[in-house]
Amino acid sequence: MSISSTCGAENDGIQEENMMPVHMCVSKGERVVLLSLLVFASFVAGFVAFPMMLSAQDVSQPEVAFNESWFSQAPDINNIDDAYLEDILTEVSHEQYVQHIYVNDSYVCLDSAINMWDVLYARGIKSSIMIGNHTGPCYSFACADHAWVIVRSPAKVFAIETTRDEIHINEEKYLLAMEFESPIEFKTAWANYNNVHVIY
Repeated sequence: MSISSTCGAENDGIQEENMMPVHMCVSKGERVVLLSLLVFASFVAGFVAFPMMLSAQDVSQPEVAFNESWFSQAPDINNIDDAYLEDILTEVSHEQYVQHIYVNDSYVCLDSAINMWDVLYARGIKSSIMIGNHTGPCYSFACADHAWVIVRSPAKVFAIETTRDEIHINEEKYLLAMEFESPIEFKTAWANYNNVHVIY
């Protein structure tokens, strides 16, 4: 049995079994209105969802991994007085020293040096991670037992002993070691030395 599009309330002469229930009766004008509302609702949903999709994509694939505003306020090492640079490094060194605790076999000089590199990087100051021996020259992981950080200006080299809150200026012994410009450079060399994969 097919259902007629005729509404019972408007056609008393048609048999009841062929009549469409009153609650299903929608006039042509009402159908146009409902269709318009449906299209509008779909447009609104898409308008709201699209920015959210872009936002999610930005979070999962960041293009910038640091706060660029820090760099706009960073000192230009080539154009500042060495005394001022020393003051900055002394301040940073002390802050990191009091905020971190040296723990044998857990948080040691290498961890502290990498952390110091990152803090200086965030301030726009380029530094290097040094791996060597505290008793003399060392250019291999086989003899290395210590790590520290150096910052170069045009006239001076500042060596930061990150686990002792000390800064040494132009002391040659702090240059007689392996130098790495970034943590990933060190990690890659260490992984190659141990024949393992790099852990990022």
